[in-house]
Amino acid sequence: MWLRITPEWPQMNLSYLNRLARAAEEQMQILRALDLLDNVEDPPDNLIVEILNRMEMIGFLQSLREQINPQALSSISCKRGFDWSGIYNCAALFIINQPAYTRGLIRDLTEMVECDSPGWKNTAFGTVMGERKIISKEERAPLEVVPLNEEQRQAVRKAMSSPFTVVTGPPGTGKSQIVVSMIADAYMRGESVLFTSKNNKAVDVVEDRVSSLSTSPLMIRTGNRVGERNLRQELSNRLASMLAFQPSDFDRQEYKDLSTRYKVSQSQQGALWSELQEIRLTNSEVLSLYEAQQRFSGEYTP
Repeated sequence: MWLRITPEWPQMNLSYLNRLARAAEEQMQILRALDLLDNVEDPPDNLIVEILNRMEMIGFLQSLREQINPQALSSISCKRGFDWSGIYNCAALFIINQPAYTRGLIRDLTEMVECDSPGWKNTAFGTVMGERKIISKEERAPLEVVPLNEEQRQAVRKAMSSPFTVVTGPPGTGKSQIVVSMIADAYMRGESVLFTSKNNKAVDVVEDRVSSLSTSPLMIRTGNRVGERNLRQELSNRLASMLAFQPSDFDRQEYKDLSTRYKVSQSQQGALWSELQEIRLTNSEVLSLYEAQQRFSGEYTP
């Protein structure tokens, strides 16, 4: 088996993060200081060195055992009683158990799906799920208003084709990017979206990112934000500006031209998406044949 560094932003070990700080806000500050929180740009080539420099600036490299050089990793033999505490210049492969939260979430969702209680339709969950019919939509590539990796694209596709989708992950794994892509995709299709959270900061992040996609705000913010924003006045001003806006002939023609270009781009995207799916299926088949060939070679050698 060959291991290689993928060109993606790393995730901090949650056990180590919990050792550094117990409070969620402090953990967010650490991730933000390391620039590991909701990155939308591609990671730089010298990412590891930059992270180490940031860790040194905030005092996290006191346990550095070796000089870090990703191009010349050292090898450490596993011996009984070896003290692994510290930071080493080597590659490590960890086997982790599924978090208790994830296990509990899967259990609860399974019970919800399999629930046959006659009164479930009158609950809040029944209202969200409706008749529990799977929305039949052709699988397609999502509208990427922000860069998405393959896992994020899969999450957006599931959300667009299923009545109920759950996405979990630690801070910095790009959940906000998934939400922004879902809202933008729905907006371009003339659909409406209600985004709600018990965390006001999460709503702020999504609102800022979605609104930055247009010269005029795409979201209307409501909720209890006493002392921070006059949401009632903001809504009143927004509705007044919408009613007062009078598009010119130039605006109408530009909208028509952009709509035509958008439909053409969608068609091209659909064709490329179909080709990408075929490539993935072929690649999966090739990998299966390669693994079978490797097993055969290992069992039947000259």
